[in-house]
Amino acid sequence: TDPAADLYKFTEEMNFSRKLAAISLGQGQGPRAETMFKQAMERGTWVFFQNCHLAPSWMPSLERLIENIDPAK
Repeated sequence: TDPAADLYKFTEEMNFSRKLAAISLGQGQGPRAETMFKQAMERGTWVFFQNCHLAPSWMPSLERLIENIDPAK
């Protein structure tokens, strides 16, 4: 099964589809993905990172972003 389809279905059911952005990771997409991540944190939206296996060198950066999330915000 396609997990993306399940996620999109879930966002529709939760009336959250307008608050979901997606990016397909790959060559050169790290900076754009980081910007989307930070904007989502500020706006209270979601970002769906697809094809993470194509950007293994960016995974430490994603880990750093996640570790720096302030749950108080």
